[in-house]
Amino acid sequence: MQVHETGTVVDNNRTNEARQEETQGQGQGQGQGEHQRQMEVSDDDAYRNVFLVDYTGNVIAGFWQYGFTTWLHFLKMVQTVMVTNNQDWAVFRHRSSASIGEPIGERQKGTTDLVQPGSYIILSPDKTKLEVSLTTERCRTRHTTLSNTPSRDSYCERTLVRDGMCLLSGQKGYGRHTRLDAAHIFPRGHDVDWYSKGFQSLITDKAPLSEIGGPSKIDSLQNLISLKADLHKAWDNYEVGVNPDDGHIIFPFLRGYLYRKMY
Repeated sequence: MQVHETGTVVDNNRTNEARQEETQGQGQGQGQGEHQRQMEVSDDDAYRNVFLVDYTGNVIAGFWQYGFTTWLHFLKMVQTVMVTNNQDWAVFRHRSSASIGEPIGERQKGTTDLVQPGSYIILSPDKTKLEVSLTTERCRTRHTTLSNTPSRDSYCERTLVRDGMCLLSGQKGYGRHTRLDAAHIFPRGHDVDWYSKGFQSLITDKAPLSEIGGPSKIDSLQNLISLKADLHKAWDNYEVGVNPDDGHIIFPFLRGYLYRKMY
């Protein structure tokens, strides 16, 4: 499984298997001959209740609807990780129990209406078959920061003192904050890429360079958040994300997270 850097989950390891993720698109077609297959669902798909299929019935995208992901959010995510060779596309409700190629109703628009759990299909706007593929762009792998990283003790302490709680769950950090971790937003293991993009010039943290990762400043408070240990791992695996362009809405992409819309 690969995950897009936006937090979108995409699976480029299956073609005929119904493993889906948070946003990717593939097309559709009319219910003829080879398109009479039923939608396939794997055990992993039990962790999602919204599915996006292509015209062959393969589940290519999806997420668990906690009750706050709108069509505006979802269609933007699909657009981010889908390649249609400059062809227009649209998403329609799909009857998962019916033959492939049977969209239901009008196309789904980018509104603030919530995406209802169920199956959807991506086609051309006129409801005909559309060939699509997944983006080749992949997320930056997040590696656990080694305990002997020079500035680790400093940035961990500063981050936990500043936040005082897990910024995703709201769980307080008491005493020495032993239940909280300091997590990087931009992966520390990619400090060379960070530096080459000039992100260090955006850092206004006045702490000594020795405490913020040296000249790269990648260990600045501006690149760190406090998380519960289990959510830190989910964060590193891109199973949860935050949309900074929409009120910092928290998006857990899989089932099983206790969600509280706090921020």
